[in-house]
Amino acid sequence: MGKNTDHAIIGIRKMDCDVVHIITSTEMAKEIDYKSLMDEWANELGIKAGGVHTIPNSEMFSTKATAKIVEAVLSIV
Repeated sequence: MGKNTDHAIIGIRKMDCDVVHIITSTEMAKEIDYKSLMDEWANELGIKAGGVHTIPNSEMFSTKATAKIVEAVLSIV
């Protein structure tokens, strides 16, 4: 998740899910209150707010990125 979060709610509305999690960079997590966004989406859509999972910028934008994203996803499931 980046600075523009508009696309997320569109996708969440189209999916049949019961919880929402966010994977983002550590830097973005400091700039944007993703927890409040998830709480808002959860209340609006009748789902649960999950966690904010962060990946350091140095890894998010490196050759380690894919592995780190998969690792974050696996920590959710």
